[in-house]
Amino acid sequence: MGHITVAAAPSFDDFRSLSELTNERPTLLVLDEPTMRGLTKEDRAYLLELTDVALAVAFCTGAFGRACYDDEELRQRGISIVPLNIRLDVWLSVIKLVAHGGNYIFPEIISPAGIAIPPPLVPDELGLTQRQQDVLRLVADGQSNKRIASTLGLSVHTVKLHLRNASLRLGAHNRTEAAMRYRALRS
Repeated sequence: MGHITVAAAPSFDDFRSLSELTNERPTLLVLDEPTMRGLTKEDRAYLLELTDVALAVAFCTGAFGRACYDDEELRQRGISIVPLNIRLDVWLSVIKLVAHGGNYIFPEIISPAGIAIPPPLVPDELGLTQRQQDVLRLVADGQSNKRIASTLGLSVHTVKLHLRNASLRLGAHNRTEAAMRYRALRS
């Protein structure tokens, strides 16, 4: 990453202890979703007081990313919000931007309409589970498996499994046919 030195701390407590012991602060602190969820009130207050440190949250689930965006204290602090599951080159570009004083908020967190899921159908209506319907709805909207996984907080493998099972129930041979049949049955 050029002139940027990277270090990882196993926990927020380890970071805090090291920071207090050495009296040195990083330029950028990236916290993943599990670490953010595990912060105590005292840890959170300490984090928000690090005004000389750029902060970023790397989220796993879109709902958590949105919750961070809606958190007024984090927004006032100028925290960046980025998904964990983006391409490495994009990830590195975002980290460089934030480390050099910029700010980045994942666009779909700001504009939830891009990832909004319409109201669910009655599960028995098509013989599909709710998750299968959610996956098919997003496939029908042209979303990739990776994007669907990010939106629903699932792994890509689980999305493929739901899509395969939904396709079998609909008698479809591929994702395009499944999406077409799903749309036809919904209208």
